[in-house]
This record gives sequence, C-alpha cells and structure tokens, in this order.
Amino acid sequence: MDGGQRPRCNGDAPTLLRPRRQEAARVMIQAQRPSARSAMHYRHLEIGAEMVEHEGWTLPARYTDAEEEAARVRESVGITDISHIGKIRLQGESVDQALREALPEYQAMSVGSVSISGDTVVARLASDDCLILTGQATANHVLDSLKLDGSAHPVNVISVLAAVRIIGPNISQVLTGVSDLDLAPLYFPNLSCAQGMVAEIHGTIIRRDIGGLPVYDLLFGRDYGDHMWESLMDAGERHGLTPIGLEAMSLLRP
Repeated sequence: MDGGQRPRCNGDAPTLLRPRRQEAARVMIQAQRPSARSAMHYRHLEIGAEMVEHEGWTLPARYTDAEEEAARVRESVGITDISHIGKIRLQGESVDQALREALPEYQAMSVGSVSISGDTVVARLASDDCLILTGQATANHVLDSLKLDGSAHPVNVISVLAAVRIIGPNISQVLTGVSDLDLAPLYFPNLSCAQGMVAEIHGTIIRRDIGGLPVYDLLFGRDYGDHMWESLMDAGERHGLTPIGLEAMSLLRP
C-alpha cells in the first residue's frame, strides 16, 4: 500500500456526492447554464435594447423609457419579442379529448378560433391541429399532461418557432404592407387565428387583445427571425411602429 493512502472500506463511496453536495452541484450547474437567446437577439442590441434575464432567456427590458414606449403603443403600435413563451404543437384526430384532459377549462371550438385557459392559449388551426402557447412555468406540465393522455401527438416547438407580438390601434396598417391576409380588426376579431404568408414567410397569427388594445401574436420559423423583424420594422416605420421591452409590456397589461 502506498504511503499516505488510507485503506478503503467497503462502505466508502469516494466517487459519489452526498445528498447535500449533490443538490449544491445541481444548483451550481443550473446557475452556470447559459440563458437562451431569440433569433432577433442581435437586432435588439443594434437598436439599443437593455437586456435582462427573464424565464431563462435574455430579452429586451427596454429600448428607451418604458413609460414612453407604452404611451407610443397606446397611440399607434408597438412590437415586442415573445420568443420565450412556451409553444406546443398538438396534432391528431382526438385533439379535443387530449386538451380536455390537460386543460380542465378547455371547451371544443371551431377552426380559426382561440381558447384561453388561465395563462394558456389554444389556437385551432385545423380540425386535427392546434398550437398551444403558455407560460414557461406551466409549459412542461401541459406537455406532460398531453403526453400522458396519449390521444393526440404533442411536440415542444419552443426552439423551432420564433414569435413577436404586435400591439396597438395601428396594427392592421402595419400588416397590410407585408401580408395578403385580411387582418383588419373588423374581419379578424379578438380570439381568432389564421395561417398565411407574412413578409413572404409562412406564419401563424393569433389575436388575443390585452387591456383594450388589439394584440396579434405572430409565430414563424426561427431561421427567419432577422428577416421578419426587419420587414415589420420597415413596414411599420410610417405608422409609428415602436419596439418595446418587457417593462412596457407589463405596463400595458390591465
């Protein structure tokens, strides 16, 4: 036996961490894990966004002053990056059954309609196809519940789809310049959804108004993030389109 080494007893487990050390190591690993970035991350930096960590993502807190941003939205229109929200695609002949099991408040709806259960939004894209948007805190629970039911096929698409939110009275003027879809509030009422081309990119648009303001959430392939952001900013320039951060968005909620 080499000098300085103590005998190893059968009960020794030098390669294993005790429970407290295991927990400390887990917390340290989580703390060191880099936050996610949206496909528009560098566009935000280019126009002066102050970034903040939010729900595991690095997102714009503000571009100028939060109250000024919110005021501009109420007068005209704003755009914000919401790529961090949970996104689940649910497909199959029994989507209604799966949704009722996962979301007790859910009620069956027609194609093109939107249902809201708590912080979870369900957009009915087709009879056998839904897109579910939910907060990060509940996304895993909803996904696990849908998988447990097994009557339809859920897929986590948070890393596949980027998303922006356009909010304010001048929404339709902005989107008319980049889409052939008729998205005027009169023909695209609250709690509606549609699929089509926006800035020559296929996307999904979900309307869910907030605080008396029309709100359109636009979801599209992550690879087209830069193109979509620039196209919308160009189309909205003459209509007062303003980029806003998390702080202004919180001021606009009732």
